[in-house]
Amino acid sequence: MAKELLAGKKNNQYKIIIGKNSISKKNISSFTKSHKKLLIITDEGVPQKIIQHVVSLSKAKSKVFTVILDQGEKAKSLSNFQKIINFLIDHNFDRSDGIIAVGGGVVGDISGFAASTYLRGISFIQIPTCLLYTSDAADDSLRV
Repeated sequence: MAKELLAGKKNNQYKIIIGKNSISKKNISSFTKSHKKLLIITDEGVPQKIIQHVVSLSKAKSKVFTVILDQGEKAKSLSNFQKIINFLIDHNFDRSDGIIAVGGGVVGDISGFAASTYLRGISFIQIPTCLLYTSDAADDSLRV
């Protein structure tokens, strides 16, 4: 069973969901249903089964695209940032669309940066795929 925690200050709180089956329709539908298009950003280290699960949950209400980066710290680069921004432009993403980061710290970092800079910011959620990534993502969000 997934455990839910609240993080952030009173006016800017968000949910953190931790658990074996936390990637579920219930848990991500509030994000996916409010966007016409979604870009899932991940890396080669994330199992295809997880990526396909997130894609299938997201397709119900949105058109879904996927960008897969190389695995590791080298993926946090200007060329990958440009690749993501160019993808968003080429597919006419607007401020009503969103980004889902699926994977580790590098994926979350570059996805969050792209989401915050594209059109002065579009919606973004992060789905870390292991406990280490979860603590890294929570640590990053607390420093913002």
